[in-house]
Amino acid sequence: MNEKDLLQSLTNDVAKKLTNKVIRFLQKDTTNLSSDDSGLKNIWDQVCVQKQGEESYCWEVYEDHITMITTSFVDSLNQNDLYLLNRETNEFLDWSFENPENDESPPINTYEITQFLIDDHIFPAAMEWSNARIRSYLNPDSDEGEADDNYGFRHFF
Repeated sequence: MNEKDLLQSLTNDVAKKLTNKVIRFLQKDTTNLSSDDSGLKNIWDQVCVQKQGEESYCWEVYEDHITMITTSFVDSLNQNDLYLLNRETNEFLDWSFENPENDESPPINTYEITQFLIDDHIFPAAMEWSNARIRSYLNPDSDEGEADDNYGFRHFF
């Protein structure tokens, strides 16, 4: 494995771990921003149905909540993990292009790291995630039944 592939593998591992932390946090948050009779159990369920279906009028509240949580996890990362994730940001790519011979460490932008994680990992996970509650909400006429799997059939951890 060459250095570039190793760095990419390490970056993917850090991004996956952080994504799973955010998902687990949202699964534990039982605040109901959708209707009381939605059948959705937690914020993660609500995010999934909105990413797979249609975003609600209060989608910005969800986005702000996810951004706040992801930022708090990013802020707790060690310098090595921040560096790995920073390599995926547009700011890093611009800096690398403009400073090809520079041996200094590039500036780390936690806002861009947060947006990278949300756009490239968390929201795509929400697009793929499913459980009985999500399927029932998205397909109310189906005979899904009341069987429920707590974390979805796609585990990302």
